[in-house]
Amino acid sequence: MNPEIIKLGDFKEGLIIIRTGNNYGFMNENEEIVIKPIYEEVLEFSENLAGFKLNGRWGFIDKNGNQLIEAKYDVVSNFNRGLSRVVLNNKCGLINTNDEVVVKLIYDWIDDFSEGLAIIILNEKYGFIDENGNRLVEPKFDYAWSFNKGLAEVKLNGEYGLLDRNGNFSNRT
Repeated sequence: MNPEIIKLGDFKEGLIIIRTGNNYGFMNENEEIVIKPIYEEVLEFSENLAGFKLNGRWGFIDKNGNQLIEAKYDVVSNFNRGLSRVVLNNKCGLINTNDEVVVKLIYDWIDDFSEGLAIIILNEKYGFIDENGNRLVEPKFDYAWSFNKGLAEVKLNGEYGLLDRNGNFSNRT
């Protein structure tokens, strides 16, 4: 007897996540299983790749189920603009769709990009990188919010202020 197939979420890039028992895979819009439910967890498809978890590690498969990036990471995120946030041994970085490291896995966290910049956290201090991994603002702030309309609110030594894209800080008064 076949276990029940449960569809999860919505179709993304023509495929929907399915669960059979405790395993996950993908079905197409014709209700054909195109990637067998053999994974512990999966992420929805994004930029033709989906994260999968197997034996406690994350990697990426294509729409045919081919493993393009081996399952070696502790955590991964969906690809966005060619980049995925990955965590390995409690350090965060960014890879591209060829599993090439774009931002070294040295940070405690990398947030999502906003206006081309992402918050980085290193040793409990906040800074910013661009999509090429260049540090535009060294991690020195006590807290930071994402850029919005060219400015980011930050906290430094108990003072709140605004930071521009060039790293210029001005106290809020």
